[in-house]
Amino acid sequence: MAHILVPLDGSILAERALPWAATVARATAGHITLVQAISYPTMPADVVQPVDELEVATSDYLKDQAARVQRTYGVTADVVTTFGATASVILAEASARDVDYIAMSTHARDGLGRAVLGSVGARAARVAGTGVFVACGRSRDRARSREAHSHAG
Repeated sequence: MAHILVPLDGSILAERALPWAATVARATAGHITLVQAISYPTMPADVVQPVDELEVATSDYLKDQAARVQRTYGVTADVVTTFGATASVILAEASARDVDYIAMSTHARDGLGRAVLGSVGARAARVAGTGVFVACGRSRDRARSREAHSHAG
């Protein structure tokens, strides 16, 4: 029974890890936990969505993804939303829930992009103490993700 943690951020790119996670969970009669870190707004309150609305929207998104995983793969998925830095939230949830694997996507940055921005996937692989599956993004997926976000809201 594999327990797989899948960090999501609302993007198509992040969702690329779901098929692998669901396939492994189904094959092992396991389950999935979907997690999304919520960053505290750094802009004035009148410019950003109120924190409670942000938490509800994030939870609704994860519940929709959990329903899709159940419908498509027949695998159950729990959802967790929590405030904090993405890598820290992923590592804390992986430890607290004693997961067997973390399945996540990466923007596949290299060179200067990785040096400047870092890599949540690379940090998880170094620190997690569990297996980490990383689905690499492609420029086509990043473009679709940006387009989806520009039309949302």
